[in-house]
Amino acid sequence: MIEASKMLDGNLLKVLADAKKVGAVDDSGAMLITDFLKNIEGEIKRKRDQATEIIGEIRALSKLSQVWGGVLRSHTRNEIAAQENRVQAEERRETKIEIKKEVKIKKKGKSKTKKK
Repeated sequence: MIEASKMLDGNLLKVLADAKKVGAVDDSGAMLITDFLKNIEGEIKRKRDQATEIIGEIRALSKLSQVWGGVLRSHTRNEIAAQENRVQAEERRETKIEIKKEVKIKKKGKSKTKKK
């Protein structure tokens, strides 16, 4: 019982000792209570370890999410820039075609005026 009582909280140990003094609990009952409390303490430790592990996983996922968020933002910016470049290139092509048509029309117009 001494080894088991080392694991118990001071207040619980006092309550257990008082219960033994008044005869509410004998040594075997005290041992059962101590074992029960040790099991509870062990379960609490396991749950705490699980919570710590889960918190670590959440932090890792959060970092991964930040990285992917950055990648997606960068990719989106690149896609927007590429789309803008495509639109500008198309506009330049259309402008060149229009300029060529105007030049041809002017050339035809000048050549006709020269012949007259």
